[in-house]
Amino acid sequence: MKKILLVLIILLLNISILAKNNVIKIKKINPQKQLDIINKQKRLPSFIKKRFKPKRITFPAKKEDITGNYHLLILLVDFPEDDNPKTTGNGKYDLSIPDSLFTISSPPHNAYYFEKTMIALRYYYKAASFENINIISHIFPKQTALSAYDSTLITYTLPNEMAYYNPDMNNYDLTISRFEQLFTDIFETADKDTSLHFADYDGYLVIHAGSDWQHDIYGDTPNDIPSFNMTVSEDVAVAVDNGDVIIDHTSIIPETISQDGQLGSINAVMVHEMGHQFGFVDLYNTAAGFPAVGYFDIMDSGGFTFAADTLGNIIEGALPVLPCVWSRMIPWENTMREQNRLKDICELNPSSEDTFYIEILAAEKPDNIYNPDDNKLQFIKIPINNNEYFLLENRETDIDNKEIALKVDSTWRVLLYPVENVDFPDSTNFNYEYDYLLPGLGGLCIWHIDDDVIYNPD
Repeated sequence: MKKILLVLIILLLNISILAKNNVIKIKKINPQKQLDIINKQKRLPSFIKKRFKPKRITFPAKKEDITGNYHLLILLVDFPEDDNPKTTGNGKYDLSIPDSLFTISSPPHNAYYFEKTMIALRYYYKAASFENINIISHIFPKQTALSAYDSTLITYTLPNEMAYYNPDMNNYDLTISRFEQLFTDIFETADKDTSLHFADYDGYLVIHAGSDWQHDIYGDTPNDIPSFNMTVSEDVAVAVDNGDVIIDHTSIIPETISQDGQLGSINAVMVHEMGHQFGFVDLYNTAAGFPAVGYFDIMDSGGFTFAADTLGNIIEGALPVLPCVWSRMIPWENTMREQNRLKDICELNPSSEDTFYIEILAAEKPDNIYNPDDNKLQFIKIPINNNEYFLLENRETDIDNKEIALKVDSTWRVLLYPVENVDFPDSTNFNYEYDYLLPGLGGLCIWHIDDDVIYNPD
């Protein structure tokens, strides 16, 4: 059994800096140091992505935007207790109470901890959707102990140990078979809970005990389960609610990504995998694992944002960046147009016969009302031909020039959302600045999109 990382903080004199409004300051770290950490992590084999990705449509079919309340079912699962040195933990959630001061992501990983983590998810997608979606999370099994320091957690225990579900990532057939069994075991086990009605929910997120395969930096726990989104075939899909509901997809993440000397928050992993349920696609090279659009989208390297807190702890996933405009258009294009955030270039008013003056506002701005007659907006589409176009967006890192801080829960374990710098009196206010950790100072992004390549790659 490999122990999950616990960071001991002994710098007691610095606590007065942190104590104001449960807010911590953060700062960017050296880009090379950030890259060194990223390069130590493992990339999920491409055959897993290909097997479990959602069915691709042949051309972008316009659907209704995903707006309003989105009821998300959170399933907490663990495994029979083990002492396997090739997995992180012992198959159970870490519910220990550290002897030191609490740090980001430290245990106990109890119901309180996950309830607070879901606040982070809600605020991220509040910003990403321009306040048009409200994620309401429902944690199952239902919990009886909800205080911050409870050392108990009610879970769904799967029939096999963790290593059984990921015995050998180099064996294609065995890996696929065991991941499909993992999917089946999760939902068949949860379906035995008579208080759970799957029909009440719009999406599913599974959180399992332990860490994930990608963050096994030293390579000594190869049987950890990876974080990924699963869409399974009809013969693997699980019938629940007495056969009335068919489950064929879910996102799977671990209780922690902290291991092998690296401290991390599960927030970025969580919002990335949940993005798939809103139609987002991976924007990195899934065959080779290399970046494509890089840090400028949560569906590529936007979750690999590292920040140092006041005490010098380097935290991975501290502040996941926003999706790029192309990703945001997938579930919210109609809404973006209705709110005059997005326009085709032909819809704008020229300043003179052949001149445009256009103000492209920061992509993070939450304002919901724009004057349709103004050339002020957030995103511009410039057609090239029937299939190709440019998308323009302004990715600023610090809209108000006040820097930012991060709101944390009362135990200092969960990063909740960005707020104004702790030195300002209103530092508890949510400020939407998820792009703060982008490289440099941000700037204008011009995306060249070819729908024919995207939707008809053959």
